Amino acid sequence: MVDLIDMYNRDHKRQVYDEFVKAFRNDRAKRSISPISEFGLIEMTRERVRPSLMHAFSQPCPTCNGIGRVLSSEIMAAKIERWFLRARAAGKFKKFILNVTPEVGTFISDSEMDRVQVWSRRYRFHIETVRDTLMPPGEFTVTSLDDGVDITDRYESSAGKSN
Repeated sequence: MVDLIDMYNRDHKRQVYDEFVKAFRNDRAKRSISPISEFGLIEMTRERVRPSLMHAFSQPCPTCNGIGRVLSSEIMAAKIERWFLRARAAGKFKKFILNVTPEVGTFISDSEMDRVQVWSRRYRFHIETVRDTLMPPGEFTVTSLDDGVDITDRYESSAGKSN
């Protein structure tokens, strides 16, 4: 959209429009150029021919799958609680090490309602929380405290990752 303020002469408007059309004559992209309106506006649209440089020289973020956002601490807490609910139903393990990002660790342990204590009581588990600064946002892991084996995949189809 181009605003040609105070251009009243019809010949001048026609010349500007013709120059726009002439400038894009050899353009490979599909385009549309509207004549200058009564308000002095010229509208032009142009179809993208190739991917943007940002798209061509980058790849989607593996954490957020290219959307530019990660799950909130509240959503992660809900995912973790569902994981423990499934673990309780299976009944095989009772002692866990929960590895989370520092932000999620703060949310589930340091809030007014200590969720880890609530889960421990509700499901009759022993849960130790580790705040892992190397843990990617939107992920968590659970390890059996008895044998040190990562058991995240056993009770979470997406292995603690946000999909």
